[in-house]
Amino acid sequence: MKRKKMSELGEIGAIRRILRVLEPVIPEKPCLPIEDDVQAFDDCKLAVKIDGYSERMSRYPWERMSDWGWRAVTGPVSDLSAKGYKAIEMVYSLGVPKDEDIRRIEELVSGIREALKSYGVQFLGGDLNSSSGEIWIDVAIVGKLISTSPVPRSGAKPGDKVYTTLVNGYGKPGLLYKLYQTASWKNASPRLLRFRPRAVTSFPKIISAISVSSAIDSSDGLAKSLKLLAESSGVSIEIKKLPISNHMRAVLKKHEVGIEEATLFGGEEYEVIFTTKEPQDRVIQACNNERIKCVEIGEVLSGSGEVLYKGKKIAGIGWDHFISP
Repeated sequence: MKRKKMSELGEIGAIRRILRVLEPVIPEKPCLPIEDDVQAFDDCKLAVKIDGYSERMSRYPWERMSDWGWRAVTGPVSDLSAKGYKAIEMVYSLGVPKDEDIRRIEELVSGIREALKSYGVQFLGGDLNSSSGEIWIDVAIVGKLISTSPVPRSGAKPGDKVYTTLVNGYGKPGLLYKLYQTASWKNASPRLLRFRPRAVTSFPKIISAISVSSAIDSSDGLAKSLKLLAESSGVSIEIKKLPISNHMRAVLKKHEVGIEEATLFGGEEYEVIFTTKEPQDRVIQACNNERIKCVEIGEVLSGSGEVLYKGKKIAGIGWDHFISP
């Protein structure tokens, strides 16, 4: 196999190469495709999700350690919810430099505790390690199926409509990343920088109320998440409406950040993107019943993994651990 650097392959390319190595020990008929965000077992009744974070790559310099701990839990809870599972149990592995102040670790763990209490998840223990250079944390959460059946990212069909939830909203995460890149966050108001997203934990009930063909959490950004969904389903997707509020449009304009850039390539919105053939009124009613705002943003087309906006293929992939700066 040809030698390539991780920066050449990117996250998705690297995962596919790794999975080829692991192919002999992958179940023949997994409940969900092995490349999906969640892996299910026990006749699909249970599922597990693991996410890893390093402080340098995943905590903004203005964020409190407790906010970072909250997001470390929110990520896997969001992925489980998008597939139809309720998060129930959590373990973690924590790496800490030997000269680190224990008070920072206590604050990190306090954010984890807040999230676990809020999402109704129990802590079952963990592992503490010494690390060189920075703090890192891996979070693994088990969920139980509470929808009628798990929903893969690979079930979208031409003619389906594309929806997204609007619990945390799009635009602000993209703005924050731009402020970070340009170092202009130092002059921003603390209120603007405050952002603690919440997983859409009631989405499994929507899956039970209507027929959902595919779903994915939006933590990698709207454009990248749609591309993953399109590639997995063997279709293309056309975005017809950006899911961004007028208020957020005004905020982005004030800070001279492009609306399309912030909406399509933000990341960490933790919304759920899903596809369905159900009539719009039924979809909106199912969302309203769970006190969730949902909006139709596009349509599934015949194709081979492309995402279109304004009739043109979207360039760029959004965030990638091995390519993004």
